[in-house]
Amino acid sequence: MKNLLQQCGKTENLMLYLLDYQPEQEIPEYIQYQLRKYSQGGIRILLFLTCPSSENDAQLVRLKKENIIADFVCDKGFFTHFAVFEQLLKRTESKDFENVGNLIITD
Repeated sequence: MKNLLQQCGKTENLMLYLLDYQPEQEIPEYIQYQLRKYSQGGIRILLFLTCPSSENDAQLVRLKKENIIADFVCDKGFFTHFAVFEQLLKRTESKDFENVGNLIITD
C-alpha cells in the first residue's frame, strides 16, 4: 500500500475527510463545493471513503486530477475517525509527519 503522506508532500495543513460513499452515487455538490473551498484555502485533503476499493471511480479520479484532493482511500472499515486515523498511521512512516504542519480531521 502506498504511503499516503508522501502523496501530499510538504503541507502546512492536511485534512483527513471521511465520507460515507457508494461508487454508484454522485458525491453531493455541497461536499464537492466544500472540498474545492478547502483546497483553494491551501488545505491538502486525503479523502477516506466508506466503500470497497474503487481506484477507477470517475468522480474520485477527476477530483484528484483537478488537485481538489491529494488522494483517496476506499475501505468498508472506515466507520469512524479513529478507524481513518488508525489506517493513516498504518500506511505511513512517522518521519513523514514532519512534513505536515496541522492535521485536521473532519467529515
